[in-house]
Amino acid sequence: MRRLRRLLTAALSLIVVPTVGVLAATAPAHAMVPDPDPYVHFGPYTAKVDLDARGSMSIDDRTKTNAYLTGDTLYLICQDTGPSYGGSTIWDYTTDGYWEPDAYIKTGTSGFVSGAPRCLSIGLDGRSGVGSVQGDYKAEVDIDGRGSMNTADRIKYNAYLAGSDVFIKCQDYGPSVNSDTVWDYTADGYWIPDTYVKTGTNAMLPGMPRCSDLGIDGGASTNTNGGQRFVAATDLNGYSSKSLSSSYVDNAYLDGQYLTVMCQAYGAYNYGGSAIWDRTAEGYWVADYYVHTGSTGFVMSRCDSDGPSGGSGTRFLAETDLNGYSSKSLNSSYVNNKYLGGSYLTVVCQAYGEYNYGSSAVWDKTTDGVWVADYYVKTGSYDIVLSRCDNDPKPTGGPGNPSVPGTPPAGSVASSQMRDHIVNAVRTQVGVHEWGDNCNPYGTSGTVCGEPWCSIFASWAFRQAGIDVSLPYSGDFYYWAQRHGTLRSTSNIRPGDLVLFGSGPQWPDSNHVGVVVDVQSDGEITTIEGNMSNAVRRIGPYLPSQAASYHPHDGGIFAVVAPVNDSGDTRWGSDYDTNSQYAQKFSDGTTGTNYADPVCSQDLTSPDHTAFYSCVQMVGRQARGIAIADPSSMKAFGATVTLTVGGTVRTARCLTIDYSGYRTCATSWVAIGSPTLHADATFTVNGSTQESQRAFTMNLYGDQQTKGDYCGPASTQAALGTMGYPMPSQSTLASEEGTDSIHFTSPFNIPNSLDSRVSNADYKVLFWDNYGEGELYDLEALRQQLNKGRAAILLINPNNLPSSWDIETGTFVRHYITVIGYGAPKRTVISGVPYDIQTLAVWDPANDVVHNITLQQLADYTTGADFDVSLDPGTFAIIANTT
Repeated sequence: MRRLRRLLTAALSLIVVPTVGVLAATAPAHAMVPDPDPYVHFGPYTAKVDLDARGSMSIDDRTKTNAYLTGDTLYLICQDTGPSYGGSTIWDYTTDGYWEPDAYIKTGTSGFVSGAPRCLSIGLDGRSGVGSVQGDYKAEVDIDGRGSMNTADRIKYNAYLAGSDVFIKCQDYGPSVNSDTVWDYTADGYWIPDTYVKTGTNAMLPGMPRCSDLGIDGGASTNTNGGQRFVAATDLNGYSSKSLSSSYVDNAYLDGQYLTVMCQAYGAYNYGGSAIWDRTAEGYWVADYYVHTGSTGFVMSRCDSDGPSGGSGTRFLAETDLNGYSSKSLNSSYVNNKYLGGSYLTVVCQAYGEYNYGSSAVWDKTTDGVWVADYYVKTGSYDIVLSRCDNDPKPTGGPGNPSVPGTPPAGSVASSQMRDHIVNAVRTQVGVHEWGDNCNPYGTSGTVCGEPWCSIFASWAFRQAGIDVSLPYSGDFYYWAQRHGTLRSTSNIRPGDLVLFGSGPQWPDSNHVGVVVDVQSDGEITTIEGNMSNAVRRIGPYLPSQAASYHPHDGGIFAVVAPVNDSGDTRWGSDYDTNSQYAQKFSDGTTGTNYADPVCSQDLTSPDHTAFYSCVQMVGRQARGIAIADPSSMKAFGATVTLTVGGTVRTARCLTIDYSGYRTCATSWVAIGSPTLHADATFTVNGSTQESQRAFTMNLYGDQQTKGDYCGPASTQAALGTMGYPMPSQSTLASEEGTDSIHFTSPFNIPNSLDSRVSNADYKVLFWDNYGEGELYDLEALRQQLNKGRAAILLINPNNLPSSWDIETGTFVRHYITVIGYGAPKRTVISGVPYDIQTLAVWDPANDVVHNITLQQLADYTTGADFDVSLDPGTFAIIANTT
């Protein structure tokens, strides 16, 4: 500030501006000095003698000889008190930028010119070059700057705020303030009582010069009623009396123009709830609310003793600049900065409306007919304290009243379930939009407003997993993770983690935070983020290294925060294709063919249209279990799959992700060392547990039929090999079963071929309608035999098969296939039936392929396969063990 004033003084001293039309001294015209502030000037006046120009209020500080000759005309910008010269302590600052002793200028008065401002009040210090500066010292309270050692001679409101620096040039003795007669003259040209400055002593500072020794007179013989200069905050009318209803001069003072205020008084309420009026040097009354005096109260002497008049309501202080809204909503039209911070406004009533700031829904109606947000009005309460404007109820949320799940108690969620809870929670909030001033429903006690809320949303997400955390700044999650040992690298991101965007955790380098809801096999992540374009939004997928391109205002990822210190889960993949990728066969060279074709449970569909099923996949002598989910739209799903091969068990747990499309969760590969193996998979969809799925299969060995009518012998051969018994040639079996003689294998001939080679077996031809006591038990009996390692053979009609089976039709009406497995959901045990078969895994000898068929397909394929026309239509045969 001191440097600015010195530059301003120097600039003015170099400018000579020709005079133009002027007004009388009582009617100031526009400023003659080109400056950002529109100074007015006073004059013309006449030089009594030849006058040298001075650069300060010092008679020896001559900058130009004979700047004004006797009789020359000059104009004044301001006046101030300085060293006595020619019998007067008044000094004049001219429009040419010179200081002159007032005693040698004919102004028509021996005192201050009426309406002329104090130079210090407009930033011109005539003593800036005098003395040296000492300090800094601290202001103990807010201190006004005085033009002399007179407490009433205020020229700068709050020149020094409590705790701010004060630099002192000199000290002197003056009128007592708080029993202290020491006064300080500051580097800014103000006199202030020393009692309000922390100098470390109640006396004169050692080595500090006396102001009188420097020619600086702090005497009280100054113009305390000479007016002060202030800036108009808007175009101001000049009223004839202290009322907006009185006659006026339109736009007497323009926005940004200086006006000289002589005194102040109470009158009729005008603007912003204020009843203060300012009397100008031109004799007008102006509304003080729109004059930058530095205060909402009185800063000058009172013009009269009147009190406020007119208006009704209660006056309160505005804590910040307030817009005046047309309705109880921040989205309504408004008058910008209707009430300035620190001013008073008059409230006539209050009401509930939309949430505005600080989680408040209270609105105040003012005497100006506008609504203001009560949160920033000092009413002494955050609720309604005056009469209600209407009967509107207090709102419970923002637009749409977003539904937020209840928060579980801290520590109530198992660590293995925390990530699932986080993903399931945040996905339900996608699309929730803020309202009011950053209002959102994710605070610890519900709605919170008034600050960016990405971290508030992330904290809420963690609380859904029973983690007691509330961190309003995203960078704080970094330090939280440091304390809990859960910082992770970008190469180890998992669903439920947080990713922090920016350059570091310290303020303000951390810019944003998102919740990871999916990690793809190639490392791409998808995040759900609060306060992303003012809403909860899903972003991605994107590689962590490319995060900045998806968050141009937030930067890249600098940290990953896990909710819990865990490990051991399996990443979801998409590397499984039942139609092509693994649909190939592998030969072991000696024991027939082992297929990669999967054995799967039926793709059951959850109520919200997510298909899920379990599979066993075999390649060569290796197998793995796979859980497959295929939601038709964006869903949160997780899975656990366990593969059992004899005594070997492998389990994979894939965390809940939020995704739309085909995904796989697979165990590691296991060597097949048992004739039977199965994969059990459990799924959750949108937080709801689904039926457990089992895919069971035998370790298939079989060779494609060598002749068109050898389907029976080939099926028998495959059944024997799959059960681990020697595999006779198909021609040997054809001879045993009479195939060559009638070019068809009778089902009644097959059990003998099996029983003669399988220990403790009793295979029979059973008709589906009498194989047990109803279809459910028929299937259960079959399931139990398969579990014992007993394959079965089924008679079907090849003409009913789909073209994808690629089997010859037309000539044959009967065809055999080998049953080696099943798919079934695990149901509540009813009369000893724990699994409800929905699919069968069958091997077709015609093309050496395993197929998964549903029960409906089973019924379709067997229709018309009767070998005895006396049987009822739809009755079909299965060759199965009964022991």
